[in-house]
Amino acid sequence: MNARYLLKLLPAIVMILVVLASIGLASADGLSVTDPVRIRVETTDAGFRCASGVDKYCLGDQNGQFVIEVDQGQLVELTFVWANQTYPEMQEHIIALDGYKLESDKINATNRESTIKFIADKPGTFGFQCTEICVAHGSLQKGSLKVRRGTSVAAPTSSSAPAAASSQPVSIRVETTDAGFRCAAGVNQHCLGDQNGQFVIEAEQGQQVELTFVWANQSYPEMQEHIIALDGYKLETDKINATSRETTIKFIADQPGTFGFQCTEICVAHGYLQKGSLKVTRSAAVGGESGGGTSVILLVPTTLSVTPSSWTTAKDAVTLKAVLQDDKGAPVSKAEVRFYMEREFGGVQGQMLIGSAKTDSKGIASVKFQPTTSAQLQTIVARFEGVGMYAESQETLQIEQMGVPPPAYEQHPIGLESVRSWAQRGVLVIGTTIWSLFAFVLYQAFAISRVRPGEPSGLQRRSSLESTETPLSPRR
Repeated sequence: MNARYLLKLLPAIVMILVVLASIGLASADGLSVTDPVRIRVETTDAGFRCASGVDKYCLGDQNGQFVIEVDQGQLVELTFVWANQTYPEMQEHIIALDGYKLESDKINATNRESTIKFIADKPGTFGFQCTEICVAHGSLQKGSLKVRRGTSVAAPTSSSAPAAASSQPVSIRVETTDAGFRCAAGVNQHCLGDQNGQFVIEAEQGQQVELTFVWANQSYPEMQEHIIALDGYKLETDKINATSRETTIKFIADQPGTFGFQCTEICVAHGYLQKGSLKVTRSAAVGGESGGGTSVILLVPTTLSVTPSSWTTAKDAVTLKAVLQDDKGAPVSKAEVRFYMEREFGGVQGQMLIGSAKTDSKGIASVKFQPTTSAQLQTIVARFEGVGMYAESQETLQIEQMGVPPPAYEQHPIGLESVRSWAQRGVLVIGTTIWSLFAFVLYQAFAISRVRPGEPSGLQRRSSLESTETPLSPRR
């Protein structure tokens, strides 16, 4: 009986052992999925307050600043709880989190809770505050989220690769030439080269990067010295020139987004070395330490679709309607969508920002686009850069321009509108008066010039004749 019973249980035991082994291997490879950090913050009449008391994540008041703290790479569920006492009908709050471009739904006496979910992938200190005008508005302006920079930040390239594989640095070599930046080893997956007038290099979030700039100028070598500054990461290279030809900066690409780099020295090629961009793509595996391994947090894929109110236009503005959805078709609300137009200026191709808008509860964001260039096809790029738990997405479309577009701007007269009606007549009267005076002066000058020297004038002759006449004596 016991042997038969064990034989029946053997498949189940084998399955359990297989599952446990796979879990152990995943942990060994650093691919353990971590639970979210849940933080609950109350909004009171006196300011923010830890709903569950002070703990390792909710630090409470720190020198007049309310502080919550997490590690970089952690999945965070931040819940704001309405807990006001005075004037409840005048206490409505929307809490905005700076840096992460997130905000809560409105909370009040009826809707008392709102939760925002995101990955704390950006290290640093980020403020959060109430954006609504309310009784406690002044007290709800001093919240801070502190994201501690992780000691282990990894971004595996696939789910089967161990976390240690990402410890190898990504080496990118960029040359400075008379015409601008150039990939030293040719275009590859990390050095993308020219992209619509912008020189682009790319790394995945969490990767260790060794970025080397190589001096390769040809003309006026004695006047070509460069120091390259990388925005966002607050890094800059040593000076490179004809003598010191290489310099390398090393960093962890822990901040997702697009960051410019440019030469800060005044040199012959200065104007051509201003259009470098480092693009750090948000990783589907952002590391934080969890049991000695690297936590895997999957970003939710998104789809951005854009539809114009008209595919052709002559002089009328076109409404660009963008719809942002997740991988299940659910709308993504309160997400910023930016709209760009591809343009060429001074022989350089680039993207010009048209406008931006936040998606509503249906995931819709709209802006108006007025073509101002004569290009027949107007290329529009709509981009969502990713926020919270959502991955980035974008879409490109073209609108046909018919005829001559209106000018980009009109210059209106300033300050002379009130005199416009009588200005012409006034100028005519003033001009006529001046010319009349000038003619009178000329006439007088001509008359004076006709008088001979020593010859009495007409007035003098008349006076002389009157003085020589004999007066008549009176009759007697």
